[in-house]
Amino acid sequence: MILFIALAIMMGLILPFQTAINSRLRGLVISPYLASLISFMVGAIYLGFITIISGTKLTVPLRLFWENPWWIWIGGILGFSILTINILVFPHLGGVQTAVLPIVSQIITGLIIDNFGWFDSNQQNLTLIRILGMIVMLIGVYLAMIISGQILQHKYITRKRQTNKVWPWRLMSLAAGSMMSLQTAINAHLGVVVNSKLHASFISFFVGTIMLVLVVLFYDHGISNIKLAFTKKNPWWLWIGGILGGSYVLISIAMVPILGTGKVIVLSLLGQVSAGMLIDEFGLFGSRKNPIVLIQVIGIVVMIAGVLLINA
Repeated sequence: MILFIALAIMMGLILPFQTAINSRLRGLVISPYLASLISFMVGAIYLGFITIISGTKLTVPLRLFWENPWWIWIGGILGFSILTINILVFPHLGGVQTAVLPIVSQIITGLIIDNFGWFDSNQQNLTLIRILGMIVMLIGVYLAMIISGQILQHKYITRKRQTNKVWPWRLMSLAAGSMMSLQTAINAHLGVVVNSKLHASFISFFVGTIMLVLVVLFYDHGISNIKLAFTKKNPWWLWIGGILGGSYVLISIAMVPILGTGKVIVLSLLGQVSAGMLIDEFGLFGSRKNPIVLIQVIGIVVMIAGVLLINA
């Protein structure tokens, strides 16, 4: 059991590291869309390889396209949108906020999806204890994001970043979190349709890769910059963002049946905020250092308590 708990925490560690790596990659190739494309392409190849090893075909019967609702195929579009937003907001928000804010909107959106049974998900009523947990979680976020930000701004007077200037990025991060819940619900239904969660994950990555190719070719026009990622002076870990994303999917698929969704969410949250604090405190992967203050830690503990209540 200890091994499974450690794996669930490690799953949470993956996402902030992936975001920091992809943000560094974006700095090299200039375009956030091209950075997302590289990450998605690597992730699709990785998941495709694992899917084949598991004995599952990569293709799907054509009849599935007209026998099922159109929205089961948009998980990849949501996925590349989430990844691109994270790449854009990370330099402005830092590791902790980029990790925590999407979790907040992800959980709230998840509660709404569960309450109404959207996307053919199992309906779960919004109980009083869940509402209380949501309030506690928001208090924790207020302490960790707003109050800590004010303290840092007062302490480091010379910092040019002002709180009001980061709110557009915070809203983008919250939007990404809502997309995560939508993507999870959609991919869960796709997994039922194709009879394999792993195959559904590959399809999501594959669709996201195709869409990003189109965006880079016809909107961004930055495909030529991909050569900048191949220079010898670049660190090897620039290429593992997609593998980290694929590994997150694989660990999630494996851990949920063993530990349950609620425990996996809480443990992965612990991993995410821990990784976010490490990235901020030490400026890992070439990111800017953002000192961690005590009120931020207290806020995160309160937030985790709220998440525990929601999943009680």
